[in-house]
Amino acid sequence: MFEAGLDAALRLGQPWVFAGLVLGVACGLISGALPAGANLPVLVVMMGFAFQLDPFIAMAVVIGNLAVGGTTDPIPCILMGIPGSSVAQATVLDGYPMARRG
Repeated sequence: MFEAGLDAALRLGQPWVFAGLVLGVACGLISGALPAGANLPVLVVMMGFAFQLDPFIAMAVVIGNLAVGGTTDPIPCILMGIPGSSVAQATVLDGYPMARRG
C-alpha cells in the first residue's frame, strides 16, 4: 500500500500534470466569466479530449476547471445582472444594484 501511495505521489508531481491543471484553471476562468455560466458545457467538451490523455493529467484538467467555477460565477451576476448558475442567483439581488451605484 505504501508503494502505491508513493507511485501516485510521484505521478502527481510530474510537470505535465501541473500543465494540465493550469490549462483547466484557464479554461474554467474564461468559461465561468461568460454570462450564461458555460462552465459545465466546456467541461463536457474537455472530457471528450480527456479520453486521449493520461488519467492523472485528465483529472488535473477537470479539477482545475471545476475549482474556479464558484469564483467566476459572480462576475456576470454583478457586472451585468445575469445569473450564470443557481448558486449565483442571490448575488444578483445585492451585487448588481451595488455595481450600478459604484
